[in-house]
Amino acid sequence: MMYFARWKTLSILAVCLLGALLCLPNFFPKSELPSWARQFSLGLDLRGGSYLLLEVDLDAVVRERLESLIDGARSKLRPTRQPQQTGASEAIGYTNLAANPAKHQISLRATDSRQLQEAVTRIRELANEIPTGLGTSTPDIEVASAPDGTVTATLTEAGLRAKASGAVEQSLEIVRRRIDETGVAEALIARQGQNRILVQLPGVEDPNRIKELLGKTARMTFHLLDEGANPSAATPPIGARFMTGESRNGQIERYVVRNKVEVDGANLTDARAGQDGRTGEWEVNF
Repeated sequence: MMYFARWKTLSILAVCLLGALLCLPNFFPKSELPSWARQFSLGLDLRGGSYLLLEVDLDAVVRERLESLIDGARSKLRPTRQPQQTGASEAIGYTNLAANPAKHQISLRATDSRQLQEAVTRIRELANEIPTGLGTSTPDIEVASAPDGTVTATLTEAGLRAKASGAVEQSLEIVRRRIDETGVAEALIARQGQNRILVQLPGVEDPNRIKELLGKTARMTFHLLDEGANPSAATPPIGARFMTGESRNGQIERYVVRNKVEVDGANLTDARAGQDGRTGEWEVNF
């Protein structure tokens, strides 16, 4: 027969009693617990819940960049100033401006071979610089020309990786903020692979509610007005669209808005709520 010293027996009983006391709060609602009590947060394997795997639509990110290049090409190939002004640059004639999402490129054909190199130079100005480390950077597009006057601007691998990574990181932050608003404890939100986001929500038995919340995507973009266009026309000009908005006098007006995205949410940092010092109205500062 095994024999334990009395102090060992008392120690074992004390540890068991302490464990029982620590587990006891888990059987009561949080509203009825004293300030010193804490409940254990059970994970997905013990408590059950929802498991979601989200995927970022990288094809849409590429299409958006190509559309931006098309709008930028239209602007670059126009004359930068009025012909009678000093330092004016002439317009470059072109045809067949189109995007090819399968090849990650846009293309056009210069109608005058003498303007081909100038067209290439102006299209290269549409590139975004991608940091590569050690203070260096590389453009996100490669511009090439052909003897028949065709000019192509192709997204580079570095540009595609940067756009994909930026889209996933931005989506990850949005998902994390929206899940935090629901008050779900011990939620796991992590990047998985190149373009997926893993979401584990212990205790959430209705994943459709979370899907609906995450499905309400919000994206802020800044566009310029085409002040030279007629808002009363039957159809908008190429590269623009009609939108309605409330003017300062409270009237609903029609505006001609360019499709080109001048600035979007990915270009903004440190966005926060603030108040106008003159009117006291809430605003967003960034």
